[in-house]
Order: sequence, then C-alpha cells, then structure tokens
Amino acid sequence: AKFSHIFAGGVPISGGWALREAPKLKNMPMFVMAGDSDKEVDPGLSQNLAFYIQQNGGRKIAFLSIPGMGHDCTNPYLYNNAVWSWLFKQHK
Repeated sequence: AKFSHIFAGGVPISGGWALREAPKLKNMPMFVMAGDSDKEVDPGLSQNLAFYIQQNGGRKIAFLSIPGMGHDCTNPYLYNNAVWSWLFKQHK
C-alpha cells in the first residue's frame, strides 16, 4: 500500500492487510489469490480486502479462492500463463 503508486499491478498470494489500506490500493489492479485451506493467514482477509478495495472505488480487482490449497505461495499452479498474461497487461 505504501508504494502502490509505483507498481502497475500486483498479484498478492495468501496475504493479509489491514482493511484501512484499501483506499490506498484502489488505483492498482490486483489479482488476489488465496487457498481456502490456509491455516496461517485466514483466506477471508484477502477476500475482504479485495471487497473493500472495490467498495473504495477499485475497479480492477479480482479474487480467486483456490480449493484445497493451504499457505502455499510456491505452488506452481499459481504461476501459470493466465496469471503472467494478466500481470504483464497492466501498465502505468
């Protein structure tokens, strides 16, 4: 959130933020992903942040819940052509 003016887009995986950060992220496109079986970071935090960004005017926010995945940020499933394609279509 502190440097959202620098990045063209982001792909947060299994993350959580304070909801007060949502207004700061409204202008940065994000593809938010979380495993629905994550025991370290409640996947609801990611989903709620995506929702609050949208409520604060964010229009380019997508959320994907991954069935059966825990806190596994290194899972190759997350790094697929669709994600890379989305990320590299973002521009400042």
